[in-house]
Amino acid sequence: MTHHLSIITYAQDGLHVFEHEDVAAVLAHADPARRCWITLTGYEDEQTVRAILDHFGLPPTLFERIVNAEHTDEVEEYENSIFFTYRYAYFKGMPNDHLLREEDFVGINGAFICGEAFLLVFADHAMPIFERTRTRLLNGQGEIRKYGTDFLLYVLLRREFVDYYNAILKRMYQALEILEDDILESPGEDEDYRKLLYMRSVIKPFNGYIMDLIQNVELFHDEKLSFIKASTMKRFNKSLYREAKELWITYQELRHFITELVEIHRANVSENMNRVMQLLTGVSVVFLPLTFIAGVYGMNFVNMPELEWQWGYYVIMLFMVGIATFLIVYMRRRDWIPD
Repeated sequence: MTHHLSIITYAQDGLHVFEHEDVAAVLAHADPARRCWITLTGYEDEQTVRAILDHFGLPPTLFERIVNAEHTDEVEEYENSIFFTYRYAYFKGMPNDHLLREEDFVGINGAFICGEAFLLVFADHAMPIFERTRTRLLNGQGEIRKYGTDFLLYVLLRREFVDYYNAILKRMYQALEILEDDILESPGEDEDYRKLLYMRSVIKPFNGYIMDLIQNVELFHDEKLSFIKASTMKRFNKSLYREAKELWITYQELRHFITELVEIHRANVSENMNRVMQLLTGVSVVFLPLTFIAGVYGMNFVNMPELEWQWGYYVIMLFMVGIATFLIVYMRRRDWIPD
């Protein structure tokens, strides 16, 4: 697996960006006088991870935690940093249309290590994650350069998790609204049901990822961490905690919407089946007396006076047509058979 390694050193007066596969070359740009953000995506060998940990004086035991990428619901505080893991639901290239493709979904496991003047981000897939925050920092947008790495961590959790997930859920909601129109206009179509099942399969994994995000945010809500300044902690406790909870509510509403559409589709299928059964019942009611008449005159008894009538055949046929017409008109007026 190829890895991608980058470092951004920044302060209010500017920043510097450097990307290279060699970890020594990257760490050489870590300026102690400036805040730095190092991102390692894709773990090619343990030397790269261990070199980063050694450079910032972090415990070697973190290596196993990072490489195994097992999400835990706790923040570990060390002498010069805090450490916690995360799970991230990522779509390769957000499409222009509303429907997200299941094959573009990538579940990423990783870890954050935040110190007084550094933020280390690890991810087990070499994907261009967190690019929106990176672009804003490079373009000087927002307030990231004014504050410490704890604020950068807050921005990453808010923009790259909460806002990103909200954008995905919004796309799915728009797709469901379009599909809702199709279901109501062309009820009972198998293709609509397959689309519903597909959307459900795409959105279902978000249950775990959103819950993991809420757990991570709650850690900051409940814990007092020395490397998170009071002003940043207020942002965690007020806005981020509330927005993460709202994200969960939005997800639940989306799942409920899918359930409603499934029920509407099933009701449409049932209604179509009822129409078919009504039509078949109406046909049976019409042909039942006609079959009875045909059966009576097909018994071939010798003493059947009507068989000798000159106009008997035409009278019986006219009588059968009259019965059929009467039954059809009667059932149509009663709405017992569909138009």
